[in-house]
Amino acid sequence: MQLVLSLSPIDEAQVEGDASEWLFRKIDGVPLLVRVIATAWKSGCTSALLLHPESLSGESLKRRLSSDLLSSFRIETLPFDHGFDPNSPSDWKSIESRLEARFLWLPWNYVADRRLLKQMVAVGQRTQAGVRFASSQGVTALAMPAVVVAERLNHHGQLSCYLEDSSLERINSPEAPGWPVHSSQTARQAEHGLVRRSGKEWDGIHSRFNRRLCWPLVRWLSKTPITPNMVTFSGLPIAMLSGYWFSQGHWGAYVVGALLYFATVLVDEIDGMLARTTFRESAFGCWLESFVDYATYVPLFAGMTLGLTRQFGSRWMALGLLLLFGTAMTCLVAVRHRKLATSPDRPEQYLPRYYRLLENDSVSIVSKFVRHVHLFLKKGVLCHYILIFSVLGGLPVFFFMAAFGSNAAWLLGLYTSRLFSKASPVGGMPNPIQSVNLKGGSL
Repeated sequence: MQLVLSLSPIDEAQVEGDASEWLFRKIDGVPLLVRVIATAWKSGCTSALLLHPESLSGESLKRRLSSDLLSSFRIETLPFDHGFDPNSPSDWKSIESRLEARFLWLPWNYVADRRLLKQMVAVGQRTQAGVRFASSQGVTALAMPAVVVAERLNHHGQLSCYLEDSSLERINSPEAPGWPVHSSQTARQAEHGLVRRSGKEWDGIHSRFNRRLCWPLVRWLSKTPITPNMVTFSGLPIAMLSGYWFSQGHWGAYVVGALLYFATVLVDEIDGMLARTTFRESAFGCWLESFVDYATYVPLFAGMTLGLTRQFGSRWMALGLLLLFGTAMTCLVAVRHRKLATSPDRPEQYLPRYYRLLENDSVSIVSKFVRHVHLFLKKGVLCHYILIFSVLGGLPVFFFMAAFGSNAAWLLGLYTSRLFSKASPVGGMPNPIQSVNLKGGSL
């Protein structure tokens, strides 16, 4: 699908200050116009037509847009000797030959929510009428994203009339599909909104709570040169400190160790949120995050083993070795699942696909059991229970449960491997927009 953006007319009524500066004002570390185009690209658009006044050089715009982020995205520029008016039939007629049969109309300063825009593009690919968001906030149709069918637009001539056509599909959402940026205040609103929605569709209550704690730091990091992979690596030394404190063998040290482990989980949330907010997701980053996640269990459980052995005696060493064995086996099975479930360039699809396969196999008592208990095996949930048991002085109880649970997890994982062998890692990939009762957070 084609993206159509009009940079004209941009006047003082639309933006606060110099309009040309607003084109590349950074929103969460990404220039505004780059963010608008990249969001449409990540949502399913394959090319862009950029309409601009003659006062702005098309070649200059292309150079400023030729960042690493948009280097492989095709952008065409088309100058207008007057401001392009979406309600002028003659203006649409003049660019008719440059329009695809369906295109996404997106205001140049509209920072869209990627998940909702992706939903709109997906619906727009199949509809014959067009689609737009239904706004209950008094926002005019022209100020909102809309998928337009060129043939039907020609009958109306004016975009506003077309968008009021009752045959258009409407997408209703309790949240606005984005934020128009035209002042310092609206820029801040967009930055806050992007970070608030930088989680995953299948986040459970624990992950949503964790991410809320991360919002201020993600906003700050998005304005720095710090990369998501740097954040990922920072979780390892924190996990080692956590293991050190657990190894001291007394209540106060356990609480400090639990708080430090909670910090590693927040780091795990931050790297993904930062990557999604700044368009720096990558298959390598996903695999790296998973590796570091698994690696943090080693100092955590080794430290607990030493601490409980120091406090209660050598019998806890054998239980600790059983826990470490179960943890290692669970990680190996999870890696195998991810390879079976996803293509090498889409490792992030592992969890939604795993949950979908378990849901489809609900006739099996084992799959149904795994479906309900899998939530408690997630790192973002585990950290809450480690902290609670440590504060209440019940770490030995948690340790015993973890030793049993880790070994049950890999044995159940071997059973559920059969689900992945029945389906292709490419075909049958669930659409994250669909309403699926997904629980938990990222591994």
